[in-house]
Amino acid sequence: MLSINTVIFDLLGVLLAGTHLDPHSLTYQHAQHTTPLDPQDPYLFTPTKTALTALQLCQQQHYEILALTNLPPQRLSWLRQQQPEICAYFTQLIAATSLGYRKNDPKLYAVLAAKFNFDLARTLFIDDTLENIQAAQTAGLTTLWCQDNHKLVDELTAKLTL
Repeated sequence: MLSINTVIFDLLGVLLAGTHLDPHSLTYQHAQHTTPLDPQDPYLFTPTKTALTALQLCQQQHYEILALTNLPPQRLSWLRQQQPEICAYFTQLIAATSLGYRKNDPKLYAVLAAKFNFDLARTLFIDDTLENIQAAQTAGLTTLWCQDNHKLVDELTAKLTL
């Protein structure tokens, strides 16, 4: 196994907590109704308790850090404004749909590697959705299925020291 030199983080569910977003309509689901997203609503993107520690760990060990999301591309500039401390860690903040795929499609990862010049075999992909993890594994990435982000730093440390 080659050593990891690139780490790709999912945003929502791994580094950011918030209301369930519908990436197709830019609305969020709350109880029994759908409400248009309010760019002033800080609850939509709140860093998890382990987010900064996980990002700092990767930065201190000189990994290239990317973020990959199924959020629509038009949401990324707003996200950069709302969460500059988190976004500052990323060399790239990527909307999968801007490349014509979603994270559950294994073809996305080869397109990403070609466009952003990284080696799939030396990349760790972290996501909280099993379907996305399986797609990344099929594409040849090392993966970390983040089922409990309270354990993220410990699980990340274990993956990076293999």
